[in-house]
Amino acid sequence: MTSAVTVWSSSSIVDGMAGADLKKVKAAAANRSKKSGLDWRLQYGLWIGGMAGSIVLAMLSMLVSPTKGPFQILVNEPSLIAHFQLNAKTWKSGASAYFEDWTIGDVKTVEGINILQGRAPCVVPETPTPESFDLRS
Repeated sequence: MTSAVTVWSSSSIVDGMAGADLKKVKAAAANRSKKSGLDWRLQYGLWIGGMAGSIVLAMLSMLVSPTKGPFQILVNEPSLIAHFQLNAKTWKSGASAYFEDWTIGDVKTVEGINILQGRAPCVVPETPTPESFDLRS
């Protein structure tokens, strides 16, 4: 069983149309091939201007209300205490009057676990080690 396949070329389709239809087809093809939209220079200008405006707006918002870093957060911050309380299983967290108006940075400076640069280690005199030692006496 064989089947015949008819191949139509675009020129045979166009040749078979009436003159008025041919003009409509050519007009539609011309409209499709026209560039639509703005000039590419204007588009680039709008994109660059929009990005520059966004950056300036972000910088202004940072100047008006800078975000607090971890060292500027208050120790007795209620949301911080609530976060610790969520994770506490065997103890209860709460605000301390001693640390009122202290920041995490203030506490870190008096924490005492930092390595002091430029300070000589503590000198311990050489003493003989006893052969036996009883802590109870």
